[in-house]
Amino acid sequence: MADKKENVSETISQQRKAREEYLELKRMQNGELEPPPPPSSEVVLPKTFKEKVKNYWYFYRWIVIGSVFTAVVIAICVAQCMARVKPDIYLTVYAQEYISDADAEKISEYFQKYCEDVNNDGKTYVEINNCSYATDGNPQVIVAKKDKFNATFVAEETAFLYILDRKTFESFKDIATYSKAFEEKTVTLGDDFYNYCDSDDGVPLPKGLKLYMRIVSKPKNKTVAQYKSAAEKVFNEIAQHNG
Repeated sequence: MADKKENVSETISQQRKAREEYLELKRMQNGELEPPPPPSSEVVLPKTFKEKVKNYWYFYRWIVIGSVFTAVVIAICVAQCMARVKPDIYLTVYAQEYISDADAEKISEYFQKYCEDVNNDGKTYVEINNCSYATDGNPQVIVAKKDKFNATFVAEETAFLYILDRKTFESFKDIATYSKAFEEKTVTLGDDFYNYCDSDDGVPLPKGLKLYMRIVSKPKNKTVAQYKSAAEKVFNEIAQHNG
């Protein structure tokens, strides 16, 4: 009985509410009441600081995230550029026999002994580009090393000094771009070079390595001319100690 009474009461309540809404609607139609604004036109402005932050984040979060990401990337790039030591000499080693990173580092140190402070930063640094590979090694590594050499040869205008082995130099004879790129006058690297550069890592340096000077008849600008002059001095110093 109690449940039945509650249901009747709820029904009456709903009917009463529906009648009130109907009467209110009729009054609006007759102009007696102002109709409420449609939901889409209602503007609720944030009032508190927390509400304003929440509202801003809702509409501009992707712009904020993108801006922060861009700023971080730029900061990292700038930091890397500032931390990178600009070399005074670029030296590329390209051989069809493997030269370890330890030996490559020793070669860089050896050339630094005869290098001038070209960029006037108070120190001398020779950046070595090790493009050596074992002919029986991983084919993908071989392709990567060759691409690395080609990229240096084409793009790095201040790279004048190259250490090549006999097989590599002979392979250049079939490529006009390379066969005409190096001075006929070379330095056969001797005991002074090998005694200093052959590290104790168990991987001996290939024998018969030679130092070549790239031919550039007319440097493109003053900077390239400066690097060429410095490379020539190093070349002559190496020649005197490996005669």
